[in-house]
Amino acid sequence: MSGPAVGIPARRSVKPFRAQQQLAHHQQRPPLADEFFIEAPAGLDRVAKQRMMREVTAAIDEAFRMPDVRVWLRDYDADNVAQDGDIGGVPVRPVCFLEAPELADLDAKRTMAGKLHAAIHAAYGEIADTDETLVLMNHYPLENAGWAGRLQSDNAEAVAHIDQLNAR
Repeated sequence: MSGPAVGIPARRSVKPFRAQQQLAHHQQRPPLADEFFIEAPAGLDRVAKQRMMREVTAAIDEAFRMPDVRVWLRDYDADNVAQDGDIGGVPVRPVCFLEAPELADLDAKRTMAGKLHAAIHAAYGEIADTDETLVLMNHYPLENAGWAGRLQSDNAEAVAHIDQLNAR
């Protein structure tokens, strides 16, 4: 039998529409993204996580001025973390990793580090040792970053953004 049954409207395929939406979204996305990973103890509620992630995003966005900041939270039970080989001997110290393009402005990095520390401390201060939170900033030249199947050094928009960012 071909076509829909009488009285039942034909079902349209949504795949072409979704493909158009995805293409439009892809074209609007920035050429670069900052990724921030937080490794910390389990125990934050959703509200505290959301507040912290917004503060982290704002701090990174202020430094890099890129609208695509992604924050990843990896939380661990205390039984899965050891300090100096001792499980549960001391409160967990969060550690964070920023994966981002190169940033030459040391003042922007200092300000960002302070704001990141404040956000982590505000969220985890009651359940972790946040006085010595470590934030490792891994900055990559564009020739060492691929996005959407190509090197960012081949992406004129990405090169222009990083040149402008580092010209200040």
